[in-house]
Amino acid sequence: MRFFEFKTVTDPILESTRGIKGAVDDINLHGKESPFSTEEGGKFIPSNCWFFPLDEKTESYKPIESDETQSTNPDAKNGSAVGPATIPVDVQFQNDLATAGITGQLIEANKKPINEYAAIVVEITADEGTLHFVRYYKRKTANYIKWELTDFMRGIEPLGYKIKKTLGANQNKAHPNVRFFPNRLGVTDGIMNISEVAGKIRNSEAFPKDVPPEEREIIANMIENIDSSMPATKDYKGNYEIQIGEIAGPIALSQGSSIIGGAVNEAQEQLLKVVEPGLTWLAMKNVEYPADESQKLIDSYLVSPKGTKIGISAKDGKGGAKASAVSIAETIDRKPDVIKTKNPKFFTEFPEYLSWMDVIKEKDKKYQIYKLANKLGILNTGEVEAVKKLVDDPSSWNDAERIEQAVPRHYNAYMNSNTYRPKDKTLKNAKYRKLWHFTTTLAKNVAIQMNDDPERLNRFFKTVLESGNMIQIKSTFQMTSDTEGKFSKMTVIYPPVFEGNIKFDAGKEFYANMNLPGSMGFGFARK
Repeated sequence: MRFFEFKTVTDPILESTRGIKGAVDDINLHGKESPFSTEEGGKFIPSNCWFFPLDEKTESYKPIESDETQSTNPDAKNGSAVGPATIPVDVQFQNDLATAGITGQLIEANKKPINEYAAIVVEITADEGTLHFVRYYKRKTANYIKWELTDFMRGIEPLGYKIKKTLGANQNKAHPNVRFFPNRLGVTDGIMNISEVAGKIRNSEAFPKDVPPEEREIIANMIENIDSSMPATKDYKGNYEIQIGEIAGPIALSQGSSIIGGAVNEAQEQLLKVVEPGLTWLAMKNVEYPADESQKLIDSYLVSPKGTKIGISAKDGKGGAKASAVSIAETIDRKPDVIKTKNPKFFTEFPEYLSWMDVIKEKDKKYQIYKLANKLGILNTGEVEAVKKLVDDPSSWNDAERIEQAVPRHYNAYMNSNTYRPKDKTLKNAKYRKLWHFTTTLAKNVAIQMNDDPERLNRFFKTVLESGNMIQIKSTFQMTSDTEGKFSKMTVIYPPVFEGNIKFDAGKEFYANMNLPGSMGFGFARK
């Protein structure tokens, strides 16, 4: 259920008195960024909030009489009734939780009263998944419970959740509860003519629940009329710029839109006409959108009548980027001659990086991290083979003795390592597995060793990135009124620019309570 399907507090509440509920409203209704992040900088977004009891006129849960009756005891011979049964307060609370659509375990910030209480439940969207925190009160007042942000932070810290305040809210960030990426809008089923894109969006049978249904027509009209101001939802300005920009960029370029600027002609002369003599942007009427919204370096391709593909990396107004290590490996395989023109010694200068890429580009990722550990000398061949057998046998995943026998040199140190130390709640999670705990520590140690020479690694990555058949398009979307907006500018960047240091990243692919193994990626760290 989406956030806007729940009733929000309509009475005006002063900024200083809103507490955690105010933060939820700022994010969901005004597109502001989360006031929190984890100590490590990870995601920690207050995405929803409920006050209990759900009935606005009821201040607290109290035992209430039901329509049923209860007997003296279950062994009574005649089953005679002795008065009305009562519905316990906890049963009432659980019923309201079910009505609100809240499932799973509640994380309690204080002790639950026995006889009478009210509660506030805060939903957090974090890197590890969806969390629900609850704090109990004696009663709510005017259908409101104020849980101060500082009290929230203080209350959950003893539970193993160390978070920090995020400085400087950004009004232009993408709305966290919706995603307008190509794979969510039904346009990732292969090469198509640019004239078909809007129709694909309108007719998609797999339109996701996280996209408000009214946005289907808004986005389709926006794609069909890139040069014009069209109806738009103010709260989604950042989503249009960051996410719809991925769809609109190649279309605007192919149509010769008036909003296209930057190195358009340079890219046409130095890239298009080199890879296919005589090719122009206007001749490229076919487009393709990769299905993976987070792992591909390329967000879209323009395709010539002869099949030549030019990759486009979408950038919002701030120039953000995303990619996977597989993208690097694919470019090395496709563009060796171009790479050599940029660095004639490339294939002899970086032998170890190239060997890692051979592992990373393998389709089967099941054993990838163990193979990389072997390349780095962390695991020997025997240990790799032993761990592979464990991975294939779910009965071993929590068997400390078998895991230690497979990797006797590392098991104890890795299970008690500061490199990765799962929180108590992770260790108690039903999905926790000792093998994944060990593997996550291993993955992080692998990444540390792979990133041992930052300057050299940067040269490697940037040589490859700058060798691909690709351009960047930086999109800017502006609201022209409270109800309309348009892409005001799309700037072509060629050669592509990659800011910040680049490093291998085990990141969000590895957790002790997530079915692993994951795969190695890479990331841009801003200077």
